[in-house]
Amino acid sequence: FGKNALAKAAEYTLSRADGLKAFLNNGHLEIDNNPAENAIRPNVIGRKNWLFSVSEAGAKANAICL
Repeated sequence: FGKNALAKAAEYTLSRADGLKAFLNNGHLEIDNNPAENAIRPNVIGRKNWLFSVSEAGAKANAICL
């Protein structure tokens, strides 16, 4: 493929063709994964804060929460 914008767009589209075909052929598949991302977001946001546990007991409690 070339390096211009149209070539990059075509390459992007073609690289995702299999996923699109799977979605179109199977009515049970979701078009996006937003529900899954929203479900794990609290853990991902909390993980950064939990890195700085004050004590070993606090770290264990954080591990249980995860």
